Amino acid sequence: MDNLYIISFFVTHEILHLLIGLLVGVLALFLFKKKKLILLSLIVTFGIDLDHLVDYFHYFGLNFQDPIAGPDFFCLSGKLFIPLHAWELIPLLIILSFVFKNKKVIFLSVVLALLGHYLLDQFSNGMCPFGYSLIYRFLNNFDINIVSFGCK
Repeated sequence: MDNLYIISFFVTHEILHLLIGLLVGVLALFLFKKKKLILLSLIVTFGIDLDHLVDYFHYFGLNFQDPIAGPDFFCLSGKLFIPLHAWELIPLLIILSFVFKNKKVIFLSVVLALLGHYLLDQFSNGMCPFGYSLIYRFLNNFDINIVSFGCK
């Protein structure tokens, strides 16, 4: 892939994550009347991508000389782990919001932020319909050619 294309895609994608994080934060502020939820939404929207390091380390080990930006290490390894990109987290967090009622607002704000992130990624990263299901990826041995349309 052309480096300029990768950089422009990455920058555009992250700007969209920023906008979604802000939109979700403002929605959470409107629904729950707590300003701190804007920051929480931004942290979740961006922080979830730290799980990409699992895939990076799986392929490259602890070698930081290779570029992190771009989808190349996913395709090179042929695997797609990204454990926090999992639709299964949504119902789990909703259940936890009922268990820990005094933290319900926090759990529901995180759910909204994850939904925004997952939906953007689902449609912009060429994932098959179940590609962001951790169970589906596990059952398919995390094979990127099965769970994604991007590396064939």
